[in-house]
Amino acid sequence: MKYILTAFLFYSLYSHSQLTTFGDKINGNPLEYKETFYEAKKIKNKFEKGKYLYDDIFTKNTNGEFVKQTTFPLEKWETPQNTFNEKKQKTLIEIFSEDGTVNEKTKFIYTENKLVEEEYYLADTLSSKYKYEYKNGNKAKKIEYSLLKNVPISTVDYSYDSNNNLIKESYKYSSDQEDINIYEYNEKNFLTKYYRKLSFPPSSDIEPKIAKKITYVKYDNYNWTEVFFEDCLDCDSGSKIYFIERDYKY
Repeated sequence: MKYILTAFLFYSLYSHSQLTTFGDKINGNPLEYKETFYEAKKIKNKFEKGKYLYDDIFTKNTNGEFVKQTTFPLEKWETPQNTFNEKKQKTLIEIFSEDGTVNEKTKFIYTENKLVEEEYYLADTLSSKYKYEYKNGNKAKKIEYSLLKNVPISTVDYSYDSNNNLIKESYKYSSDQEDINIYEYNEKNFLTKYYRKLSFPPSSDIEPKIAKKITYVKYDNYNWTEVFFEDCLDCDSGSKIYFIERDYKY
């Protein structure tokens, strides 16, 4: 049975990079990569690689997305269906039911190559609308609007470091309700730590707590090839540690 890895809530704003299901960016221009997971443990601040768990192969499609290979072709309802424009920008995501009807969909609207608006539908009914604002070329704010009064009901503010790495997301739902994500990076601009503070369930924590941590072991000329990944460090059920290898085909 496969272990479920919680993806980072990470936005890649690099035009030369691709985002993976793991949540990190991939540099260079690989056509394919293999990802192998192992159990791992940490004893006196030293990591130990454990038994093999599973591996997946991801191949880049014509739209520049990495798609996980499967033994048998997936049915339309088993995976989101994406539509792209001539610039390879995603314009539509549709999720189907087994009978072929659309359960939900998201439309993406662009202006001058920037995502400026999102519309989320349940079946054919518009459920929510989001607009984006930019500053210095980076996504600065995401605003959710009320469909009845066309006024903001929630916002997400984004902050960046001098290398344009996303370092903070602030989700504001009301004057006293805010979720915060904080990200740290190493000298190669790879994500090393992820902190979070959630407004629900209620907590006495004032500062965000570390939730995930990546320790890099090896790199190739473009990307990491071996890491130890510590997941769910702030979970009541306890943390999990994995050793992950990646083999790229450039």
